[in-house]
Amino acid sequence: MFFDVGFSELFLLAVLGLLILGPERLPAVARTLGGWVRRGRQMASEFQRELEREVDLTEIKQLKNEVEKAAQPFRDAAETLDEGNSILSKTVRDASKPLEVDDTGITDTLEHHEPMPSTESSDSIKPVNPEMVIPEVVTTDSKLAKAGDEA
Repeated sequence: MFFDVGFSELFLLAVLGLLILGPERLPAVARTLGGWVRRGRQMASEFQRELEREVDLTEIKQLKNEVEKAAQPFRDAAETLDEGNSILSKTVRDASKPLEVDDTGITDTLEHHEPMPSTESSDSIKPVNPEMVIPEVVTTDSKLAKAGDEA
């Protein structure tokens, strides 16, 4: 700490200070030097604390950025789920509206109800050809009856 100054060097400095300054001024000079050394140590420790705080703050900011980057897919998934939930809620609300019955039949209360498109038009329905051979429909009862006859 003291630049490799041992006890013997400190003792030599004290003797020289006593000889040069005298016994009256040596205690005041020692107090002043002690104050300077104390202030220097306080400044060094305060500088070290500030430096450590800055390093910790920088590390915390880096960790925060990493956590935010890692959390982004979860935020996106939550937004997607919220959108799906709102669509599902709207669909359930629309589906749970009561149906009204009038003279023509059941009418849906939805404002923009479009009828389902038919897969076949009435023109495309043709009468069954009487000469057409229809295969025999086999049911499990007839299979059981045949199995009983054979036994």
